[in-house]
Amino acid sequence: MKKIIFSTFLTILIAPLFAQNEIEVTPGKFPFEEIVEWPGKGTLILGSDPTERTSEINFSLLDIKGEIAWNRSVYPKSENTHLIVSGMSDYIYFVDDLEPVKNKIRYNQVNQSGSITPTKFDLLAVIRSYKYTTPSDLIVKEIVNTPKSLVFHLQLPVKDKGIFENFFVSITHHNNRVYHYQGPVSDMDLLKDGKESELIFEGADENRISFSRYEFSDGKNHTRSYSFTPKAEPIARNTITLKKFDPIVSTFQNVSLNGSYYIDQENNSRREIQGKGLFLEGKYFYLVNDQKERCLKIYGLNEDGEYVVLNECTNPAEESRRYKANLTIVPMKHRVIIHSTIDDKSSSFELTSSGVKVIPSFPLNIDLLQKNPSSFKVENKSTKFVHFIDNVPYFYDSSKIGKGNKVIFKQ
Repeated sequence: MKKIIFSTFLTILIAPLFAQNEIEVTPGKFPFEEIVEWPGKGTLILGSDPTERTSEINFSLLDIKGEIAWNRSVYPKSENTHLIVSGMSDYIYFVDDLEPVKNKIRYNQVNQSGSITPTKFDLLAVIRSYKYTTPSDLIVKEIVNTPKSLVFHLQLPVKDKGIFENFFVSITHHNNRVYHYQGPVSDMDLLKDGKESELIFEGADENRISFSRYEFSDGKNHTRSYSFTPKAEPIARNTITLKKFDPIVSTFQNVSLNGSYYIDQENNSRREIQGKGLFLEGKYFYLVNDQKERCLKIYGLNEDGEYVVLNECTNPAEESRRYKANLTIVPMKHRVIIHSTIDDKSSSFELTSSGVKVIPSFPLNIDLLQKNPSSFKVENKSTKFVHFIDNVPYFYDSSKIGKGNKVIFKQ
């Protein structure tokens, strides 16, 4: 997928023409360069000044009625900016910095009406609350656009203690107030020995933001969820004890435009995990590619309130001394699509708060899904960008963007 890192993005004036079977969007001053879905709101069409004389990013929202809702511009303060989009949120963000610049992280907030607020927050003010004074050492691990706030997971290495401090900054959408929470420390030795994993975002709702990790303690395997409110008030942790835990270390991909997507792109890296926690509709789950049965296992609560494996083993891999495994999740409204591959065997599931069901397994077009999760909703799993109007899909070949003067969606 082309990075949604806009190192100067173009100015566009677009006017839609709505015909019976197509929507035609015409550019103004500059050609189009990028197209991204804002789930539940429509399609963002973006671009930059091709002369590179300005840093302006101009963008418009093609809404779910097939109309241009508004056209706006932002002016990034850095060479690259990063579009953070989520179906959970009524806001989008252009985050300029993935590492501190003069102790600050700068960004532009855009609400669903098109109002723009350029702002920044002070990292030194955050960590000084916990008696640290070196914001330049902070590492941005994640940026997530949740229902009520923009959340940053920041990590500070403290080598003399052999730990990483984990800080969570929650900036509420409606007033841009900064709240913060000091999470559990990460032990460098335990991480190295595989007895602890990194904290990874697992989900959010209007009242809770949750990160989780694997922990080995008291001779048992656990996954623990560390949660907090949008105002960064800690919530009691949740623990799932994993019986007969025998994971295959898997390459993980969360098909979302979160900060970790850009971080992994810039570092040319992939996250290796033993398993993955999920928080969905108020319930906790855990996913693991199991080595003994060579298939995906999904842990969740049963009717008796016990954490058990919820699914049957599907399409197990052949026995081998070593396995190559992948685990991909596609978050969608009220559900998560899970795709597991172990060697040449794959399986797919749909997870909702009411349970798990097997769905047909096929190769995922990750590049397309990253920008257009709605493409998963059409039966033929189109290779084209999909925009829905009154639940009717319209299609556009996004590989053509920038090659012509128009974007035309067709039924």
